[in-house]
Amino acid sequence: MSLTMGMLASSALQDVTIVAKIWAAGGAGGFYAVSSPGGGSGGYLTVTFKVAKGSVLKIVVGQGGRSQGTPAYGGGGASGFNSAHGGGGGGGLSGVFLESIAQANGIGVAGGGGGAAYYSTGTGGGGGGGNTGGSLSSSNAMAGGGGTQSAGGAAGTGAAGATTTPTAGSALQGGRGGTANSTGAGGGGGGYYGGGGGWSNTGNVAGGGGGGSGFVASTNANMTVVSFSSNQGNNGPATGSSSSNIAAPNALDADYVAGVGQGGGKMVLGGNGLIVLYVDGVKRVFSYTGADQSITV
Repeated sequence: MSLTMGMLASSALQDVTIVAKIWAAGGAGGFYAVSSPGGGSGGYLTVTFKVAKGSVLKIVVGQGGRSQGTPAYGGGGASGFNSAHGGGGGGGLSGVFLESIAQANGIGVAGGGGGAAYYSTGTGGGGGGGNTGGSLSSSNAMAGGGGTQSAGGAAGTGAAGATTTPTAGSALQGGRGGTANSTGAGGGGGGYYGGGGGWSNTGNVAGGGGGGSGFVASTNANMTVVSFSSNQGNNGPATGSSSSNIAAPNALDADYVAGVGQGGGKMVLGGNGLIVLYVDGVKRVFSYTGADQSITV
């Protein structure tokens, strides 16, 4: 599901025009060498806005989903991991914030993709948002739900026997995937609201994590949103192994860099995010660094 084009106006005196192209990070694939599904790719957002000269923009460029129960920078939820096998972690959000990194200060956010379950009998991860994060919960209740504009995605559900139960997504944070014996579920993608973590059963069946939601602020006293549009990331498979990575949206854009935002295939980490800003026409590129970044415009 994509955000619709918005055209908003303000009478406030604001003199710097910025075009932001935002790719969120993709979720990791499942980590079982024989057969694992792929993670969801990160969402994409472009937004044009105006702020007063001298404003400080804070930049988060999400890290691709990780393995072995490790969370990703940008709110990517950790995968379930136990013994030699584990699900894929959720990818981190990418976003532009005014003055400080907080949900209330978001100008534009793209949601990270959810991580995949560890084995091909489970599901892949949901694509990042977009208005709402993707989810495969309609195919399998063990899959985590996608984040929305008002709440984190629900944790997946399943039969008793989980060693560690998954968690729901929350503000800017994806949920953790569950574990059961040697089976691991996928973590939720980071987002305006993060996706939920997947559930894991003892019978080698687990769910992928949901994608995080995207967001665009409304015009207010501090900035004017001129226009925006977005594309949701692609879901991983409902079942089966992924020999290839899951493609990122808007990959034909001139500023796209190969590998950015893709969902990892079998035993592949998610692709990192990317943000490209045009500040009064001057191009600035922000790649993943693992730390908060900033620019004074």
